[in-house]
Amino acid sequence: MKFLRPLTSASMTVMLTLSGIALSSPVQAQDTTETRKKFVECVNKDISKENAEWKLPESELKKLKNIIDREIMKEDTLPKSQRDEQRIIENIENAAAKELPGVDRETLDEVVETLRASGQHCFVAVRQG
Repeated sequence: MKFLRPLTSASMTVMLTLSGIALSSPVQAQDTTETRKKFVECVNKDISKENAEWKLPESELKKLKNIIDREIMKEDTLPKSQRDEQRIIENIENAAAKELPGVDRETLDEVVETLRASGQHCFVAVRQG
């Protein structure tokens, strides 16, 4: 009887990675959607808190949250780089400027700054579970 040589850590990593890809592909897509939903909830919670300072009417706050939700959920995953993050924030900023014409530029700038800070802290919070 011929014995197999023991697996090295490198070969075990490759096997686990390959089996993980094969087994978790459908689950990953579901987890990504769920992760993005949690991310949006976290960001929207921060936006609601900051609105005490901005004093946006409830209808405009709701529109802003819908814009954030729409822009983040249309992506396949959460931002993977600063470039991705910047593109999403620019999309939110542009949509907010169009859909919330009554909101002044200074307030939109504050919203963008809040999005940047909130995005970073929510990304970490969601990834940690």
